Amino acid sequence: MKKQAFPWIALSLGLMVMVTLLGAGALRPADEYGMPLLTMLIVTEFGFFLTAIGAGIGINILSKEGIRLSLLITAVACILLAVGFLILGLRMWPGGFPPVNGRVRDILPILYSFRRCPYAMRARMAIHYSDLTVELREVVLKEMPVQLLDCSPKGTVPVVVLPDGGVLEESRDIMDWALSLSDPDGWLPQGDAACAEARALLDENDEVFKADLDRYKYAVRYPEHPPEYYRAQGERFLARLETRLARHAFLASDRLGIADIGIFPFVRQFAFVDKRWFDTAPFPRLQDWLRRLLDSDRFAAVMQKYPQWHEGDSVTIFP
Repeated sequence: MKKQAFPWIALSLGLMVMVTLLGAGALRPADEYGMPLLTMLIVTEFGFFLTAIGAGIGINILSKEGIRLSLLITAVACILLAVGFLILGLRMWPGGFPPVNGRVRDILPILYSFRRCPYAMRARMAIHYSDLTVELREVVLKEMPVQLLDCSPKGTVPVVVLPDGGVLEESRDIMDWALSLSDPDGWLPQGDAACAEARALLDENDEVFKADLDRYKYAVRYPEHPPEYYRAQGERFLARLETRLARHAFLASDRLGIADIGIFPFVRQFAFVDKRWFDTAPFPRLQDWLRRLLDSDRFAAVMQKYPQWHEGDSVTIFP
């Protein structure tokens, strides 16, 4: 094949590829694509490089042989197609580029969250750490939006709605999902024993300590005992955490991990019921551990305030 013919071939093939992509629904929501997303992205990348090379060869010929109108038009058309493929690819890539109408449709996961909820805090911290991009919908617990209830009737947060329609309704599932996609600093424990240890610690937090925390924080709802009684129940878990921190810098090792992130928001909530008491309690290592996490840039980032989401609002990207 002569080099001079390549720009016309690239333009012809590029047009066919573009028509194929548009026919497969490249401008529609992700769940309406006629081909798998990965296939759509590969085809788009092929179209981009094909037309970009065609444009480059055409311009090179023009610079050497002078202006030829037909070749100039072909090179310009290849450039426009290459730009079109680039924009199309970025639009299809999750988190890459918003649609031209300014709305992120179904290309991003949607995170329903409530800023002060400890379950939502740990989900947001995992998403932030994994450098994922989601559409954030801040809700008010007393005014759950119908869109959230339609996908998760239990009516709690956090909830992640995936682009393929899948729903993650538990914060630990959201953490596992985020870390399965990206875990640069090794938050997930390595080895069966370490995994089982982290799961057991999180289970105790979620199933035992959380109940003690609720009774302590909302003691007026549980008049059977004074607040100090419920605080003493929760102290048993704090004491076990203190013992762990005597062995290493974080709860499961000398590195920050999923157990720390999964438990930290609940210890924070417990501490702030009576901060003066907590600061003088016999848990110096736990106090330092909590302080380090509270002072971290990541915690500051996930605790930014967002307005309550309503249907029709512009998209809020997180982080």
